[in-house]
Amino acid sequence: LGEFSQLKVVLLAWLIAHPGPDRRHPLLFQGALAAGVSFSASAAIYEHHHPGDWKHQHLAAGHVAGRASDTIDFSSRTGPILAMGLSLVMFTHLSPPRRTCLAAGCLLVFAALVYTRTRANWVALSAGLLVVAAVSRRRLPLLLMAGLLAAPLLVESPLTERYSTVASRSNPSNQYRLEVIKIGLGIAADYFPWGVGRSNFGLIHDQRKARDVESKLSSHNNYLDLLCECGILGLASFLALHVALLIRLLDALKRRDLHGQGSLERALLLGAGQAFVTFMAFGLFHSNWTYLMPPAVLMAIIGLAWGVSSQSYEVSVPRGEAAV
Repeated sequence: LGEFSQLKVVLLAWLIAHPGPDRRHPLLFQGALAAGVSFSASAAIYEHHHPGDWKHQHLAAGHVAGRASDTIDFSSRTGPILAMGLSLVMFTHLSPPRRTCLAAGCLLVFAALVYTRTRANWVALSAGLLVVAAVSRRRLPLLLMAGLLAAPLLVESPLTERYSTVASRSNPSNQYRLEVIKIGLGIAADYFPWGVGRSNFGLIHDQRKARDVESKLSSHNNYLDLLCECGILGLASFLALHVALLIRLLDALKRRDLHGQGSLERALLLGAGQAFVTFMAFGLFHSNWTYLMPPAVLMAIIGLAWGVSSQSYEVSVPRGEAAV
């Protein structure tokens, strides 16, 4: 009930998973994602070089190089789509022109994420690449991960300063995160097992924080937020979503291996898995579940993964066995 307001994005997952075995649907959906994220990334880069009050305009790109709230929203909905694009580049047998266009789109989104100065992007994307390398047993994701981690250190960029102080206790951002997590753990313990109710974290936080500490509506962590506000049942339900999708993806990938290493369906399954892990790893450092667009992107990816995995069952299971 605490997450009832998110029902619309859950319905989005169902709608995307529903169309059936038509191979055109995943392609159309992936094309829509690519077009949307390319537009958003272009607007973000333009805004970085032409600052203005974009938040009240039709594009609504937000101040992605400025205030943290807009940065989190932009990063957590853009990073997973980039992860899916990377998997399609790595695991699909595309023609050279198509591969070039897709890789160029990935570079555009990557550049936009650099301007956000969000360190969690790098951790989340690296986690997704590490998992997809383990599942696919390919070295290319590991090479991309190494390049991703080294890039901010080798090239002067807006991210470099924040990246170099990622674990420093002297960094004000790190100090604040440690403080808000400490308060969050106290709230979770005091209101266990049912939580304080959705959107009430900020009220309790203001009662417990020091006077000179900024007010905050979340603990910068999806899992701790759910434990604080929705209790053990809310957190368990959220984790059950993780387990259900990952089990289905792994099972479908085992079946899909029988139908070609470079098939579109297998690449989409690997891409959905990488995007899902990227989103969830990002949620360890930011409360991206509290926004509208990031959960919508997550549910769209879940719907795509579920629909494509259903196709693999239809292809892999003989008709006679399916009837039984």
